[in-house]
Amino acid sequence: MLNRAAFFATMVAGTALATAVLTAQSGVAAAEPQTTSRMAYVEVLEHAAAGWHLVREGDDAKLAYGIAGTDQVLVMLRCAAGSDQVEVFGQVTPETRAIRLSSAALSTTTAVVPQADPLTGGMIVHANLPSNADALEGFRESGRLALTSGEATPVPAHAVRAEMPHIRAFFDHCDQRSI
Repeated sequence: MLNRAAFFATMVAGTALATAVLTAQSGVAAAEPQTTSRMAYVEVLEHAAAGWHLVREGDDAKLAYGIAGTDQVLVMLRCAAGSDQVEVFGQVTPETRAIRLSSAALSTTTAVVPQADPLTGGMIVHANLPSNADALEGFRESGRLALTSGEATPVPAHAVRAEMPHIRAFFDHCDQRSI
């Protein structure tokens, strides 16, 4: 079963292919003027699976849900060693004023101000949460996390069993205390 990112990329590629086939079959002579619709060109190289990936950069640890090695990230958590704060970054709509992280019956809501992402042109938010926030504690234990932007439908970012060591290592990094 394809994940959402792969499904979306496949749908866009399929739409582009269908448009190309219909245009080629329309019998329009090359000399006649043609109107074209604007369509984003997406090259699908492979169906990379979205998942949780841990990256350590000096004193910081980043745990991101997205496609490894790309800018395609739904949500990212970052903390410094020994910090009691976790920075949360996520993709949202421009009208979003709050995000909710949920893990099973536990949830944490925080106010946010969306900003334009210079890399993607989309809207992102940044929020600081205590590392012991209910949703983060639930995520640490279960690997289940959903991000809700405003009143939208929750978007799940659940870990598979093989990703649980990354999640535990991230929170262990956040808990480290220097002497």
